[in-house]
Amino acid sequence: VANGRNGGNASEKDGTRSVVLPLLLTGQSADGQKFVMPMCNANDPLVELHPHRKIMIDLIDPDGNCNISNGNGSWRTKMTILPDMIGIVVEDMGRALAFYRLLGLAVPEGAEHEPYVELITSNGYRISWNTVEMTKGIDPGWEKSTGQGISLAFLCGSPAEVDAVYERIVNAGYTSYKGPWDAFWGQRYAIVEDPDGNHIDLFAPISS
Repeated sequence: VANGRNGGNASEKDGTRSVVLPLLLTGQSADGQKFVMPMCNANDPLVELHPHRKIMIDLIDPDGNCNISNGNGSWRTKMTILPDMIGIVVEDMGRALAFYRLLGLAVPEGAEHEPYVELITSNGYRISWNTVEMTKGIDPGWEKSTGQGISLAFLCGSPAEVDAVYERIVNAGYTSYKGPWDAFWGQRYAIVEDPDGNHIDLFAPISS
């Protein structure tokens, strides 16, 4: 079971309901069913996450065990803490999402008008983009940091793809921090900057 912070509003488009909630719990039941649910208190009502499946937390005991019911029985699972989401604060949502689309992320069209956007990558990472305005609404004392404490690295399929993605991003008008090179640790590497100055690493193993 993993949980992470979230935020935003519910939306409905093309018959598909997408719910963004303050805190989510994700995991898998004993029968193999995956679930994503709001991390609410035991008195909250059932939350429908699928037309045929309702899930809720009945109780979290002092040992961290979740007793969860899906309407067809219940199961117990031990809560653990796992890295689950990377959140990025952005000054211009549209420009930020355009940049990350160049990295192959399938950000829905129209999302640039939202204060909060989230997606799950094909390999299971959650990435969110949060406007400065929304962030300051939550934390009025928030200030943009300087320097690079954390970088976001994208694995490419080959050294040639590192070069190609780098060129695509730079040719689109974004900033290069360091052009492609063969790093001593055995990877083709390049570093670009997203519109908010965050370092984005591109890398691939160098074939021996």
